[in-house]
Amino acid sequence: MSGSPATVTVFSIVSDPEFGEECQFIDDCLQKRLWHEATEAILELTQKPSIRNSGAVYRIFTEVLGQPVQNINPLSYARLAAGAALQAPSKDDANALLSAAAEKVKDEAEAVVFVRLQSAQLALENGDDTACKQTVTECEESLGALSCAGSDVVLAQLHRVRAAMAKASSDASTFYKQSLLYLAYQGAQSLPPDVQASIAFDIALAALCSNEIYQFGELLLHPIMPILEGRKEHWLLALVKAFNAGDISAFEKAKSTHSREFAEQPALSNNDTILGEKIRIFALLELLRDRGASSRNVAVADIAKRCELPEDQVEFVLMRALSLGLCAGNIDQVNQAFDCKSVQPRVLEHESVGRLAEQISAWSDKVQQVAHVLQDCAPELVTASS
Repeated sequence: MSGSPATVTVFSIVSDPEFGEECQFIDDCLQKRLWHEATEAILELTQKPSIRNSGAVYRIFTEVLGQPVQNINPLSYARLAAGAALQAPSKDDANALLSAAAEKVKDEAEAVVFVRLQSAQLALENGDDTACKQTVTECEESLGALSCAGSDVVLAQLHRVRAAMAKASSDASTFYKQSLLYLAYQGAQSLPPDVQASIAFDIALAALCSNEIYQFGELLLHPIMPILEGRKEHWLLALVKAFNAGDISAFEKAKSTHSREFAEQPALSNNDTILGEKIRIFALLELLRDRGASSRNVAVADIAKRCELPEDQVEFVLMRALSLGLCAGNIDQVNQAFDCKSVQPRVLEHESVGRLAEQISAWSDKVQQVAHVLQDCAPELVTASS
């Protein structure tokens, strides 16, 4: 950022009356050398969807900010450089811009890491997975060498790139975990609605397809998920809710009602059988959770009914759940029952809280019944203990 007013103004680049006031404020700050205020205002402006998609970010960075960067926060400069690289005319221009930016902020480790992570993202998009992975590894080492863990904005960038790597390699479990970490540092509400919807859709898809994730309560409680309500992607949210409740009928209904959308997602349509097996494990877990601690010796016939399976296929579902560590217990083949010792606890979303309240109410009623029996049979004992 130069010490004299820029010859090209933000107002002249954007040329959109909707943002005229914001652009004029930025230009005034630049003239008055209010670098911090100008930078923050530019960062906020460049998050607007219409600005992000117009090419204005690249021009603001290259034509308005100028060459010297002594008066601008290095990390803010790195963030602007990353945004500008996304709108560069060519891949070569983007790489050149990021290389120059990294050199200018070379004395600030976090700023360098942020720029290099954007370079890793570009490498991934260009099909160079090896370069991307190597850059991410080096960035992790640089962050590990810092006295602190790193600022939220840098860690968000790191997990965003990690999630992109996982998506490119079709690693649903890693994508799910890294995306949630990205949102934890980034903050879902700071993202434009279209970006939120895209991330929410991909996370939900990953949760369904992962062979490691058998708990959707955390996902359904995440503030980014309601963005799918009222959108064309709402059908996927219905699938996730069906899985979370272990509701096979709701799953089949949603799949049938939105058969076209389901077929358009290869991750779902190509794994239809696996999804059928997975939701039956969810159904088994819900059955076990809904049983009281004193009634977890479950007949195979009850499991077959809940999971909508022939009885001779119940053992496969039980063995799968046991192998994943989702429950513990013994299969009694003589008495055709499963003696459940423990089951993975559910994350209590709203519907689960309601079911838990019913269980607590039933337990309270039993306690009251026992108290009445004791009082009737041995009133003097009850009186003495009270």
